[in-house]
Amino acid sequence: MNSPINPRIRVRDAVPSDVPEFVEIYEAAFGPGVMDRLMYPGGMSQDAKEKFSTGFAGYLLSPEGASAANAKSRSFDDYLKVAELLPDDNGNGGKKVVAFAKWHIRREPQPEEVWNVQREATAESLGEGANPEVHNQFIGGITRKRIEWTKGDPYVVLGLLATHPNYGRLGAATSLIRWGVEIMDREGLPGWLESSAAGWKIYKKFGFEDVDVLDLDISKWNPTREDGDDWGENIAVEFAGPLRPGMHRVAMMRRPPKQ
Repeated sequence: MNSPINPRIRVRDAVPSDVPEFVEIYEAAFGPGVMDRLMYPGGMSQDAKEKFSTGFAGYLLSPEGASAANAKSRSFDDYLKVAELLPDDNGNGGKKVVAFAKWHIRREPQPEEVWNVQREATAESLGEGANPEVHNQFIGGITRKRIEWTKGDPYVVLGLLATHPNYGRLGAATSLIRWGVEIMDREGLPGWLESSAAGWKIYKKFGFEDVDVLDLDISKWNPTREDGDDWGENIAVEFAGPLRPGMHRVAMMRRPPKQ
């Protein structure tokens, strides 16, 4: 994808002081969506926010430092990147983190005892007010799909991308995706991600292709259909067919390695 880069958007490594902004961005981007409303029925409690924040700790070490500190348990390198909006030419506006992305890069094949590991979330691990059943069927279902497809092969995976909706259409998401795609092409690795309705079109522009879907029956949790809700009816339709009523769809997408 050769779209121009917004000169006011800078991609950089995340630092610990960015983490509170990640919680704010995540809530703004995903909180209104049906799956987060089901995973956090009353919104994210302070305890849930703190548990969410601790998940970034390993990404805030350099890959080399993290590997040295815990080499036996690590099978890939983690990168946490932010897209920062810079002041305009007249100096108006301060620096503002408007998006972030979690990337995983596995450069060597791994044995099954390393890659075939699944952990269920609990009320304690997710934080007060969270619904572990929804989380384990949704996030756990996505994880199981990824394991099924990638097994122990080398890859580049986009684990999470969130852009604050107040700063959409500035190229922040594009810049963060491009960062990972450049690694894929440089190292000849396939790329993987899971896409909701919001990101599906931009991922297609970067060469990601539908390979599977997670169609989850959410009707059993009696969700309320709010204005603007998109449960994935319009993604991967050519690949997987129409989405049945009461279901929510996420597309599993792969970008072939550059030859």
